Amino acid sequence: MSPDTNSMHWTDARSSPMPIRRRRSSCTMPAIASPGSSIRWRAPLRGGTICSIVSRRRPHPRVAGVCRRPKDRRTYMRRLITAVLVMSALALMGGRASAQSAIAGVVKDATGGALPGVTVEAASPALIEKTRSAVTDGNGQYKIVDLRPGDYTVTFTLAGFSVITRAGIQLPSAFTATVNADLKIGSLEENITVSGVSPVVDVQNSVQQTVVSREVLDAVPTARNVFAVGAIIAGTTAARPDVGGTQGMQQNPLQVHGSQSRDTLYQVDGMSINSNYSDGAQVGVYYNDGMVQDISYQTNALPAEVSQGGIRINMIPREGSNAYHASLFATGASGRLQANNFDAGLAARGMTAPNHIDKIYDINPSFGGPIARDTLWFFGTYRRWGVHNFVANTFNPDRTQALDDNHITSSVLRLTWQPASKHKLAAYYDKNVKFRGHRRDTSSDYQFIEPQAAFRQTTPLGYTAQAKWTSTLSDRLMLETGLSVFFLHYKTGYEPGVTSSDIAKIDFTQSTLTNAVVYDYDSYATRRTLSSALTYVTGTHNVKVGVQFGTGPYRETYLMNGDQQWRYSNGVPNSVDRFNTPVDVRSNLHMDLGVYAQDQWTIRRATINGGVRVERFITSLENQTAGAGSFVGARDFAPVQDVPNWTNVVPRLGLAYNLFGNGKTALKASASQYMQNEGVGLSSLVNPMQLSRQRCAWVDADGDLAAQPGEVSACTGFSGGVNQLIDPNITRPYNWEFSAGVQQEVLPRFSLSAVYYRRNLRNLYGQTNTSVPSSGYSPVTITNPLTGSPLTVYNQSASTRGLVALLVSNYDELDGQYDGLELKVDKRFANNATVFGGVTIGHKLGSIRNAVPSPGTLANDLNNPNVLVNSHGYVDNDSTYQLKVAGTYPMPGGVRFSGALQSNTGLPLQRVLTVTTALVPGLTQVTQAVDLVERGSVRLEHMNLLDLRFERALKLGRLELSPVADIYNVLNSNVSTSEVTAVGSSLGRPSAILDGRFMRLGAKLNF
Repeated sequence: MSPDTNSMHWTDARSSPMPIRRRRSSCTMPAIASPGSSIRWRAPLRGGTICSIVSRRRPHPRVAGVCRRPKDRRTYMRRLITAVLVMSALALMGGRASAQSAIAGVVKDATGGALPGVTVEAASPALIEKTRSAVTDGNGQYKIVDLRPGDYTVTFTLAGFSVITRAGIQLPSAFTATVNADLKIGSLEENITVSGVSPVVDVQNSVQQTVVSREVLDAVPTARNVFAVGAIIAGTTAARPDVGGTQGMQQNPLQVHGSQSRDTLYQVDGMSINSNYSDGAQVGVYYNDGMVQDISYQTNALPAEVSQGGIRINMIPREGSNAYHASLFATGASGRLQANNFDAGLAARGMTAPNHIDKIYDINPSFGGPIARDTLWFFGTYRRWGVHNFVANTFNPDRTQALDDNHITSSVLRLTWQPASKHKLAAYYDKNVKFRGHRRDTSSDYQFIEPQAAFRQTTPLGYTAQAKWTSTLSDRLMLETGLSVFFLHYKTGYEPGVTSSDIAKIDFTQSTLTNAVVYDYDSYATRRTLSSALTYVTGTHNVKVGVQFGTGPYRETYLMNGDQQWRYSNGVPNSVDRFNTPVDVRSNLHMDLGVYAQDQWTIRRATINGGVRVERFITSLENQTAGAGSFVGARDFAPVQDVPNWTNVVPRLGLAYNLFGNGKTALKASASQYMQNEGVGLSSLVNPMQLSRQRCAWVDADGDLAAQPGEVSACTGFSGGVNQLIDPNITRPYNWEFSAGVQQEVLPRFSLSAVYYRRNLRNLYGQTNTSVPSSGYSPVTITNPLTGSPLTVYNQSASTRGLVALLVSNYDELDGQYDGLELKVDKRFANNATVFGGVTIGHKLGSIRNAVPSPGTLANDLNNPNVLVNSHGYVDNDSTYQLKVAGTYPMPGGVRFSGALQSNTGLPLQRVLTVTTALVPGLTQVTQAVDLVERGSVRLEHMNLLDLRFERALKLGRLELSPVADIYNVLNSNVSTSEVTAVGSSLGRPSAILDGRFMRLGAKLNF
């Protein structure tokens, strides 16, 4: 078989060979370095960069394997940066309007004719300037944008006509309320006040969203973080359920309608606070619930001002006002308030002790008011919350159950200054400090980690900070500028008592990690996001143009006891992983630039939401040095630019149609392209300083269970870094999202929507070891331990042992697709009761190899036919059926009842066999993982999670005291949330279950 990397062949356990195709490149690949060759990682020549790190869309001429920059490159970059700075230097950084709500409509006379020149004024206590106005155009249309959520009164005034006032308009975040008016001939002294029901159907926006107000945040029982609140939104999925905050000490990124976790956008006041490390999936800072007024979850048809296409989580902040207000939320629980949900069924599956709580607490005071009335206000909030959990199946040396102890503190100060009625400056600082005494990061090799082998995690300093200037230049023109900063020093190290001679021990058959954690780790992430936006509004258009510019350095260090970890199979020495530690990685997000233009154009009943976005993304590697380790010498690597360098043009199109013209029925459709969110993760794959390992065979000749140098041989060679390159024609992954549906006002304050979603993920990148083509493997037949039938695995040719030249490229085989149908309801009752939720039926199919693994491993090598066996199935957090319902209901006697129900299909699992020399004598790979079933043919159990809250408000003068009683996991379900997937004695053993039913008691105080 030809080793052509453009058409590789493989055989799985069930079918004949099938082609794996890499997207073809018009360029000749540069030489790939392999151990023993004369080719090494090279610093760029003067004026050039490594050829394997250039843009496909803008290929540079190559000279001797080096890509020369065009002579005008620096001039171009200076002009580009100057343009960005000019736009953003209008103040600080541009974001988008904090709430992006609007009121729009049509004004007519008694005959039905359009009335131009009508002054429309929206007044609300939510506006610091108290009122905002617009004038109808020639078609009688008007639009008032950038409104904060709250209660509004809308007044229509025109000489010769009576004044019409619409009162009691409830405006949620990111919603366009349609408020029409028919004026009658009369005098301005005649004022007709109409009190009507607030609109619930947005007939102008094609975006799909759920807005969780402060009232609902305070009422519905959740863990009080954006992940737990988002988990009760229709269509969202998470890697693990959070029962009453028991999982709230570690971030739990969300997915929706086939999106990737990395594509979630986190915003405060409409400005990004995402990090630059890894792929941006986790931000590392834990948000203070007390700082939030509303949370908007946008899940579909995002506008051009947004880059990535996952969930857009926008936290609308609380602000001070002209009156002093204070609040306190305090709650807690102990193990005495928890029921036991451990039963014989779990014991039969190998569980010895369930996870359960020791204690949970949350204290969150807030206070705000004026510094100078009508000019300067403050708002501050402090939160300290902690969770101590007992870990399933894990014990201390004295046989007491091991504890996972955590606490986080957040201190927030927000200042708002309004020097004039049309100008406003808002700034905030949120300091975050986290401690986790025994963090356990599980893997496919181990699910159970003894206390001594846990990480000790601290956050010496983490914060987000913003400053934003908003200026209303005229009734039609508004400017926003601002700056957002993210910083996090994150540290995971050895537990106290672990010495430098303690080596990490992994038993992949028993799924355990003992003796010590794998390494000591520090990271330092900084991201500064600068942007500016200009909005122009008429009755029929809402035009917005803007620029966003992100940049920041990233550093991480690794130290490791012995620079190795030892691997066992049922207590028998098997192999040794050797590492290139010490490591000091320094990379840089050089440019994440987005320039966009979008318009919301209303033509009679139709509104077109169109936009285009131009993106430029560049990362680089800094000068890096590290001392010698046990298995590597001292290193010094020169800087490398353009790792990668991408430019993309991204279109967005949405349509909303007011079907009957009464604002009660809207047809909506959208087609949106999004580029995959990137941090410094891709550049880390080819970073010569990146953490890397090689696996070696281990024969324990003296039987002491400790690896000696003379007992280790047949190493696979270091992967990653100097032995890993990026295809010169690699392009940025992207996805297309399509939707079509209808939203209907069934009854006053009650809307129902039905939407079909499709998402196609394209251009995903993976890796191949080009030094060992598919033809370098020979089939070997063994017995499938699950079925007893023959199983074909593949042994690497001994002549290729230690050859590593990994190529990262786009592969068609990794494409994925999601299809789903969603029904949503949203009901607001006259007595302030609320219900929201929905049913989602869908699935996401693709390759489980759809991501390059952590740098420095040969996992997911698409040239290895073992990797391709059963590689397709249900991917990510696929849950084929979901039911989500949440709401609140006021009861007699001042008692409020609320609850949330999640009923989800279990997440897909794998069954992984680790092939060793015991099964295949002479196995060149030392160990080889093989999937025995397609992912999703086995799943976790269906989960039903019901949480309830009871509270009663007591008025004590200006004080309102509300005792609170939460009951989590009311049904006391004990379904497993994770389990061992490695074939062996522990297969199927639960490593965690839903925490048993428990009560959490507390109180809310408002002044």
